[in-house]
Amino acid sequence: MTNNISFSVAVCSSFILLGVVLFSQILGIQAFSYPLLLFNTFLFFKWSRKSCILILVFTALSSITYVSVLFRGGSTELALELIRFFYGFLLTAALISLSRKKFTIVHWFLFSGLCLAELIFSNYFIQFSYVSRFINETYEGRNLLDNSFYRVLGPSLNSSVSGSLCFILAFFLLIKQKSNATYLINAPYKKFKCLVIFLLILAGFSCGSGTANVTLLFLITAFCITSKGKIINLIKNKKRYRQILGICLLSLLLILAFEAIFPQLLAGLLFEKIANDYFQTILELKSSELLELFHTQNCLSILFGITYEKKASIICFGGDFVLLSLVRELGLIALSCVLILPYYFTRRKYWHLTSAIIISSIHYGTAFSLTGQIIFGYLISLEE
Repeated sequence: MTNNISFSVAVCSSFILLGVVLFSQILGIQAFSYPLLLFNTFLFFKWSRKSCILILVFTALSSITYVSVLFRGGSTELALELIRFFYGFLLTAALISLSRKKFTIVHWFLFSGLCLAELIFSNYFIQFSYVSRFINETYEGRNLLDNSFYRVLGPSLNSSVSGSLCFILAFFLLIKQKSNATYLINAPYKKFKCLVIFLLILAGFSCGSGTANVTLLFLITAFCITSKGKIINLIKNKKRYRQILGICLLSLLLILAFEAIFPQLLAGLLFEKIANDYFQTILELKSSELLELFHTQNCLSILFGITYEKKASIICFGGDFVLLSLVRELGLIALSCVLILPYYFTRRKYWHLTSAIIISSIHYGTAFSLTGQIIFGYLISLEE
């Protein structure tokens, strides 16, 4: 009896701790996210070879970056902020891999639920308290679709990042077969998983992001290619095929109902975020920014990062072309590390999820936002 109570307390403690970390951006406690992950690691410590390598790699990259930034005229403050932003996913991966308790499917259920709750309240009732901080001219300019519909910001406070993460989590659950339990939810795992996948997809669409939709298209293509044999076997199994077909038809009906309730969403996506003019404008903008960097900087700056002036401590980095910002601040060598290392640490069956995160990071930096760092770190830490 005592053991069961201890186990329940441990599960609840870890669940709450990781939940606070996952939603730290909307709670306004970003500064506590890493300490809370460290505390979770301290409570449920588990050593592994992967965690040891992750710590060594993060320490090595951080040390090299710190010296590089100081050598190029930057300050200690700037160096630490660049390390946190661009290498944070390695730190979260190390901390999560050191813990026996990790995120569960209920966390992803809450993730999708928050997005859908924001969708309903923001458009039909009142703004969420965390959204109200962004209700100004800038918010409306970036999140109002078709002049009548507020798209979802989500847990990351960014529509592109939250939408991409919703689709990535949906496909993660689709390919992840093993699980202990749903934790805190008294429901069969497979049925609950189907519900969460569907909610995550709806939440992804509610973010109304062109980047998220490109990510979804890539995930569908990659899943069809990697699961070709399974799909053929599924078609041959008539009973199973009819079940899947029924689920697809039911999902289609639910999506149509969703569109009937929020008709402005589809119009906004089609005419603003999936329109040819929109993608052409984005492509031209990114191309001009890329050419400008290569025309204005020398080879050393492109390889190792730009030179700062007068011990720069606060500069503008990130923006809407984050990978270019990475090249500008830390150079092509750092970009190569960020692009290659995740594949080394991530299980092969999750490689297309890693690719999806990197693709979605080209624009607003899914892998570098705090919420993205946490989810990316979780995927990297998995060993099954």
